[in-house]
Amino acid sequence: MLTLRAAWRAASRKLDAASRALLVRSPNFRGIALQSAPDIEYRLLRLLDHLPTTPTEIMLHPGYDDPVLAAQDPYRHEREREVAALCSAGVRERLTRGDIRLVTFRDLV
Repeated sequence: MLTLRAAWRAASRKLDAASRALLVRSPNFRGIALQSAPDIEYRLLRLLDHLPTTPTEIMLHPGYDDPVLAAQDPYRHEREREVAALCSAGVRERLTRGDIRLVTFRDLV
């Protein structure tokens, strides 16, 4: 995680002003620890229970495995697990509690 944060900081220094302004809209970023997690639904639910009160971007790569994806990306079966977690009854129920609001970057202007 420390290596990823250092790489993120280094890459962020090279951003133009418009890109930097976009990052400011979502000061918190989560999801790296979810990648390839066999217990992704459990981890996602824990993450949702411990979000900061400021906007937070949660990164996932949901999708379905097919021959096109197989030819381009080794991160395949994990994508299907992410779809299942995002569509699970537990995650849907958690999002209905009213303490989390799903938005787009446009909503944060």
